[in-house]
Amino acid sequence: SYNATSEMYVRVSYAANPSIREWLPWQRCDIGGSFTKTTDGSIGNGVNINSFVNSGWWLQSTSEWAAGGANYPVGLAGLLIVYRAHAD
Repeated sequence: SYNATSEMYVRVSYAANPSIREWLPWQRCDIGGSFTKTTDGSIGNGVNINSFVNSGWWLQSTSEWAAGGANYPVGLAGLLIVYRAHAD
């Protein structure tokens, strides 16, 4: 499970055609509390997190792997939450 306290980074994309999806910049959010949720899976070493397109909570447990990946807001371990509003 993942235990969160105090902050997260958020960004969104809007696209009529997902193959040309454009992302807005990362925004830091203070969530000011704590929560626990079981993750849906883990993120491996050197992964481009833009490849996660289905809804879920994905854990990156290693800062070294996050730093070697692509499109992270910061090169640190953490949780990627993906919400897919509808099927393409």
